Amino acid sequence: MEREFKKLVLITPTRSIRRQLREMIAAVNDSHPETFLSLGIKNAVTKYFNDAQTRMQGQSLQDQSQALEMVSQMLRDGRIEFFLESIGVEIGDKGVSPKIVEAIRKIVDGQRQLPAFKDEEKKVRRRGSGLIPVKPREEEEKEERSADAEEAYGPEPSAAEDKERDKEEEKDHEELATKEMENAGKYLDSYVKQKLLTEDEAVDLRELYSVNDRLKKGEIDPEEAERIKGEMDENVRKNLDERLRKAVDYGVLYINVFHSLQRIPKERDAILKFIIRTKRLVMSNDMEVDFNAVAKPLEEDEGLLDSAVLLVERKDQEVRMIAANMPPYRQVAGDNEAIGNMVIEENFMDDLRSMSDDELSDLLNSEDGHVRVRTAAEIRCLLALIAYVTRESRFHREVAESRS
Repeated sequence: MEREFKKLVLITPTRSIRRQLREMIAAVNDSHPETFLSLGIKNAVTKYFNDAQTRMQGQSLQDQSQALEMVSQMLRDGRIEFFLESIGVEIGDKGVSPKIVEAIRKIVDGQRQLPAFKDEEKKVRRRGSGLIPVKPREEEEKEERSADAEEAYGPEPSAAEDKERDKEEEKDHEELATKEMENAGKYLDSYVKQKLLTEDEAVDLRELYSVNDRLKKGEIDPEEAERIKGEMDENVRKNLDERLRKAVDYGVLYINVFHSLQRIPKERDAILKFIIRTKRLVMSNDMEVDFNAVAKPLEEDEGLLDSAVLLVERKDQEVRMIAANMPPYRQVAGDNEAIGNMVIEENFMDDLRSMSDDELSDLLNSEDGHVRVRTAAEIRCLLALIAYVTRESRFHREVAESRS
């Protein structure tokens, strides 16, 4: 419609004009559905027969004729809805209008001069009257998007990317774990409180860490350090190392995710802050809720809208990884499950750009359980928000409508 408008008046429609065009189309679609929908249905039926002919190549003429006659019989029996749904066109509750019935009949008749309908005036319906919008099948929607470069979404990660990502995550996790193990001495009390270590284990570990501290300060040489450590039973030391490794894994996991989130371009910070600020609306599935607090800023700020488009279309590499729930995100996000309490605030984005590993580690290993949980929850909330807006949602649709 916008292309036709441009051809007619020789100017590109403004955002206000685009919105008026959409409203006009919606109004006409409600009162005269066949105006816009019949062509889409005709295309779907034509595509079905073209595909069928390709599949039936090599079969006998009798087999092909029988297949076409079976379709024709369905239409003659008034089972038009069944036929359309069988080829992937979803029909609403109110059925199909006579004009669309006639259009389908002509296509079918044109395939092999099949008998015409006997009850052309009969309107097939499920209940009620009139026609509600017909949704094209998902495959056709994907084909339409890929045909327009501006609507192309970031592709799903390939098998090679998946494998590379796993290797990268394993390497990063190991490096972070080594660093966290070195600094874990200051978190022993927290680990005991969380029942990740016993009091006795903490005492033994403090002794080992004190040896490392003395070595770093130059109070003892490496040989003396090994001699002191050697006085402790090797199996005890090995068990302590394994227990401590499990204790630090929680912090390591979230620090690794934090690092990965930092790969999101800083240019997305404004839209991410906006989404965080309006998170309750953005995450709402209630179609009755006033969405103006989200829609209006997007309409008024072209830069914000452009960034929103890039986000929902997964154009940034790391956003693609989050949307696909790739490592290390899946370890904390599970199966992209919903989060009931969205505790994240806008300043999280500032922390994401400025907080050091040591500062984050202090929070994740705090003796205060509220601090630990809140820090991890904020990270999970950002993942949940990004994953949500990159899927079909009201926010997703608002961005598409504001851009078109």
